[in-house]
Amino acid sequence: MLVFKQFLIRALLPIAMGALSPTALAIPEHPSAPAEALDSVVAVVNKSVITRSELDKEVIRIQKHIERTQKITPPAEELTRQVLDKIILEKIQLQYAQLTGIQIDESMVTDAIEDIINKNKLTKPEFRKALEDDGMSLSEYREVLKKDLTLSRLQSRDVASTIPVSQQEVDFFLRSPVGQDMLGQEYLVGHIMVSIPESPSPEQIEQAKEKANALFARLQKGEDFTELSVVASQSPKALTGGNLGWMKLGQLPTIFVEPVTKMAINDIQGPIRSPSGFHVIKLLEKRSANVEAEKITQMHVQHILIKTDAMNSNDDVELKLQHLRDLAVQGQAFDTLAKTHSQDIGSAQLGGELGWVSKDSLVPEFAQAVEKLAIGEISKPIRTSYGWHLAKVLERRDETSTKNLGELRAKQYIHHRKFEERLEAWLRQIKEEAYVKIVSADLASHAS
Repeated sequence: MLVFKQFLIRALLPIAMGALSPTALAIPEHPSAPAEALDSVVAVVNKSVITRSELDKEVIRIQKHIERTQKITPPAEELTRQVLDKIILEKIQLQYAQLTGIQIDESMVTDAIEDIINKNKLTKPEFRKALEDDGMSLSEYREVLKKDLTLSRLQSRDVASTIPVSQQEVDFFLRSPVGQDMLGQEYLVGHIMVSIPESPSPEQIEQAKEKANALFARLQKGEDFTELSVVASQSPKALTGGNLGWMKLGQLPTIFVEPVTKMAINDIQGPIRSPSGFHVIKLLEKRSANVEAEKITQMHVQHILIKTDAMNSNDDVELKLQHLRDLAVQGQAFDTLAKTHSQDIGSAQLGGELGWVSKDSLVPEFAQAVEKLAIGEISKPIRTSYGWHLAKVLERRDETSTKNLGELRAKQYIHHRKFEERLEAWLRQIKEEAYVKIVSADLASHAS
């Protein structure tokens, strides 16, 4: 089916350092003038490098954002280490995304910006002013957003789409106290994590536990949770001050649910052990959920999928799908074409049927295309990470059934909770499989 993909991580093979030196990328400002400053290499990540200027620029950007939003100024040395870890992890993911064919074009970035402006009810001048407050130009923001969209697409494909949620899980969840509380309290939780390797030794586990205990002790003595998260946490959300955002109990990682229900605001708990490491949490705030009536638009969709391979390039496949579209427009039955030509084995035998689906259950490129189709209209070829598609929308409906909405929300909460847990493990795994070397002497001693 379109919405699922077998979990697969391909290890990116390490490369030899060769003759690469910390100043290998040094370029004088003018060929005839002596170099006033050299842009040195601080780290090697598989086949790419991180330069000092790249690191410094990102440190400055994040520092300004933290100072504006968290009202703290983290120590420069610790912030630099955290930002370097962030860039390394992003580099690994971006390389894997490129290797496996994920592409974000400029029109996708423009659409995302329009969506951000509309959701935040901003005018374009207000949006530009917000960027200026963060020290960014629009062109710089577009590059950051393009990177974030790529990471989101990769994590959606290789993590989110591999997470099953069974009807039995949904039913059990809805009967549980957490499920009953689904429309009740929401919790704002702070999080600090000390990670451990995928297959840790007893010594590594003990070292991580001692570090987590030390962080907990510092918090008990009055250190600021947000600042300590920024400088010491190994969670992907460290640079947000560890703020996990507002969540209901069902959305929280399973290991946090029981402690959070017993915590008063500003209480701190930990260390809590998980496969990813040791966690310290703080209940920052809680509130009653704002429950509003909502409708969920569902679409009855058929599709034809053709994949590229050694014998069929993108151009070849796109041309073939265009021919199939012409045949369908001229009157040939879409389901017959799907049975004959579609390479989505699960749906092809059903005439390309995907059934009733919502936008959130589809990969973004496919969802955006089918949302714009009229009933009975056949799309132009759509490219996604799975291949090329033709799509046809047979019907639309707004789902307002209380039972169905409750089940859908339960699925979303269970999936979100599983995703957060699996994402941490996945990020740890791809980092361990990558070749990473800290070249700069002043950073090597602080590498995590």
